Amino acid sequence: RNMRRKPSHYDIQTAAVVQSSLQYLKDNAKVKSTFYRASGHSGHQHISSMLASSWTYFLKCFDALLEKDKRAPDVVSLCLQGIRLTVNMGAPLMLESLVKSAMDVLAKHTHLLDASYQLAAMNIECAKCLFNIASTNGDYMADSWRVVLQCVSRLAWLQNVSTGAGTAESLPAPSISAPSSTRTTSMGVSHLSLTDQHNAELVNSMMELNSLDWVFLESVNLADNSIVDFVVALAEVSKEEMEHKPVRTFSLQKIVEIASFNMSRIRIVWTQIWSVLGEHFSMAAIG
Repeated sequence: RNMRRKPSHYDIQTAAVVQSSLQYLKDNAKVKSTFYRASGHSGHQHISSMLASSWTYFLKCFDALLEKDKRAPDVVSLCLQGIRLTVNMGAPLMLESLVKSAMDVLAKHTHLLDASYQLAAMNIECAKCLFNIASTNGDYMADSWRVVLQCVSRLAWLQNVSTGAGTAESLPAPSISAPSSTRTTSMGVSHLSLTDQHNAELVNSMMELNSLDWVFLESVNLADNSIVDFVVALAEVSKEEMEHKPVRTFSLQKIVEIASFNMSRIRIVWTQIWSVLGEHFSMAAIG
């Protein structure tokens, strides 16, 4: 007995549309057209308008593939390259929403802000891509410095664990959606400790010990407005660390270094920097 389903009207119409579309593409592929080269300022305008109307679809595609094919290294590599190139194009064109959305997608796939998540190589590669973009486009990071510095803080803690300098109780406060690292689960606190140990070993094997220093050393090269954004974000991350018990002082120490590195800034810029730092130091002293 033939059990094949009889094609519905929808199936027939869909097949017809696909066939006509393929035929249209084949026919137009043979048509010669004139190639116009855009140059100068007008070229930037063309690129900006095209990218502004398409970047959301790019990022949604990359985001979905990173979630679906996280165990496929080739797919992950292509997605990260696509995100990096998209930001490298969009950042100089002042597409701020593009930059923020791309950095949020990468930060999400690092899973560094979820203290109970067992990291894989793909998560570390996402973190490396996040840092690469921040290093290349530092002057366009604005509010995205916060997720960058949160990831730096978490990785620094894991590196300390791998060298025996950290403890499971000294984690920075995780995001609202992340379970607390000190909460006893059905598998017990030891489960989280094993996760921390695994994550620390993975980070140690994939990242050099001083590989996070660049973010602070390169702050001297940031534009005047950008260094203020950077300092504001660093102070916010430092506050998060100090609200955790026991207190972490990683970012607070980095704030002192940043102040030293950037003291040669012109007075009007240094005044803005110090207004942030002074308030944060006062809060830290009172706390």
